[in-house]
Amino acid sequence: MRIVEIFYSLQGEGVLAGVPSVFIRTAGCNLACRWCDTLYARDPQAGMELPPGAIIERLAQWPQARHCVVTGGEPTLAPELPELTGRLRAAGLHITIETNATASPEPFDYDLASLSPKLRHAGSGTPPIDPARLRAWIRRGREAQLKLVCSGAEDLPEITALQSALADCLPPDRILLMPLTDAVARTNRARCEALAQICLAHGYRYASRLHVELFGGKRGR
Repeated sequence: MRIVEIFYSLQGEGVLAGVPSVFIRTAGCNLACRWCDTLYARDPQAGMELPPGAIIERLAQWPQARHCVVTGGEPTLAPELPELTGRLRAAGLHITIETNATASPEPFDYDLASLSPKLRHAGSGTPPIDPARLRAWIRRGREAQLKLVCSGAEDLPEITALQSALADCLPPDRILLMPLTDAVARTNRARCEALAQICLAHGYRYASRLHVELFGGKRGR
């Protein structure tokens, strides 16, 4: 499978923020979000070819790691992902799959489904969010989080409609809103404060980017 990078760091986003984890970043993505911060992983030929067994061997350099995050790009595009997640399970690792949830979850083994469907502001080619597919991801795994990049109050009708569609399987505090911030400065205080108020009003969780705060968004950190 095509692997862009494998590194060890602290999780920067979501309910496991701050947890030391090994990250496996796959190549290729089926979306083209206008604010993507991992453009280097969008090319399906990026990185190097590594079979799942070789990936597991590389993880041995971090014996202290108990968590693994499979991310991208879009990892569900990799035909070898079922084998990789099976090997990660055999190694005793907690598995998070970060996905845009445009694919079905059935072939994969995971503990935490980190679902990042894209709201309409992501770009004109963004497919509509499929609540049924999200529900399948949520119900198959042990845990789930819904991470949404939010540009402001104009996204709220879309978010609340999604919350209503998933009310039977995902509580509001598992809906994580991340501010769409400046691509250079990575911060916009007014927008962040406005998003915090939305979270307070609706019971959503505000999600910062710890890895950006600590490491400035550098690759491999």
